[in-house]
Amino acid sequence: MRPENLDELVAKYLDGSATQQERELLNNWFRLEQLKPYEWEAEHPDEESNLKADIFDAIEQNIRLTRQPAVIRRWPRYVAAASIILFVAAGSFFYLQSKKQTAYQSATVKTDALPGTSGAILTLANGQRVVLGKSGSGIQSLKSVNHIQISSDSAIVYNKGAVSPSSIAYNTLTTPNGRQFNVILPDGTKVWMNAGSTLQYPITFSGRERIVKLSGEAYFEVVHNAKMPFKVMVNGQSVNDIGTAFNINSYTDEPVMAVTLVEGSASISNNTHNELLHPGEQAVIKAGSDNIKLVQADIEMAMAWKNGLFHFEHAPLNSALRQIARWYDLKVEYEGKVPDITIDGDIYRDVKASQLFAILGRLNVNFRIEGNKLIVVPKPKDMEKID
Repeated sequence: MRPENLDELVAKYLDGSATQQERELLNNWFRLEQLKPYEWEAEHPDEESNLKADIFDAIEQNIRLTRQPAVIRRWPRYVAAASIILFVAAGSFFYLQSKKQTAYQSATVKTDALPGTSGAILTLANGQRVVLGKSGSGIQSLKSVNHIQISSDSAIVYNKGAVSPSSIAYNTLTTPNGRQFNVILPDGTKVWMNAGSTLQYPITFSGRERIVKLSGEAYFEVVHNAKMPFKVMVNGQSVNDIGTAFNINSYTDEPVMAVTLVEGSASISNNTHNELLHPGEQAVIKAGSDNIKLVQADIEMAMAWKNGLFHFEHAPLNSALRQIARWYDLKVEYEGKVPDITIDGDIYRDVKASQLFAILGRLNVNFRIEGNKLIVVPKPKDMEKID
């Protein structure tokens, strides 16, 4: 529902006098309305441009544009990621249907793309493929599988001991681009899967080890069992649980694989190396190499996707766009040279692509969506200045 005092809320937001509660109210309205455009007739010929200038001026305190690199500054902690989204909400409310097109249009979007949502494809041991979603028929069909339950948040839960170890079979859970999902394995281990990922696992664990295979990205909260260690096989590496919560990023289009330990202990090993991880550490392995480098982890960055955020710190534009493309199920194409820009900032993952690129379009880059393609074009020099 549109707040009765929406005009006042936006005005207070622009002049910096809005309280945290008022900011949250404005943000909640934005989320519910999903950025529906509102037409507003300017009473004065200059009122439209002046209003846009006011909005952009308010954001300029938090966004700095430079050539190399360009930076989106993070806002004060108490508004965190919601702040950037509030800018988009304000801009959406003042969506002006003017006959005159402004010369500084920052993002051209011919079509739009919705953000990713909950969903996956479950391939059962018999080869049957079940499409899972919050309200899909696939969820209903699984109710007839006696060793699988559906949790209140539509995750799939494997019942411990429901299948005899003598009849071990494997299931494969795949989250296509634009989807994420979570599963509770037969031992109680919880797994959250990011977009573009695949997890293969037995429908019951037996023997001396619990082994699963991963490609893509997932966060694990492992139920520790010293008598039956938990192992994740990924890209020729073995991540071994010692009572652990960790995130694995192993996308094949990324230059490195990263294992971030959030709590507990874990080791990572391959044919030539074995390293023990402590909380707050990250193991980094370059593509095509077995060398394991331990570094101090940025937990906030590693966990951002699970917490519903894009979190960028000095991220090259092409690296940031790989994350974005997986979530919006887009293929990135560059017209000309890849812009030499880095990004800092937080953006919610539940906004439409047009709104996200309206933010990134402030970085001297034009974006447009054509079908499932995201086309990136360096902004012409005569367009770089925002009047």
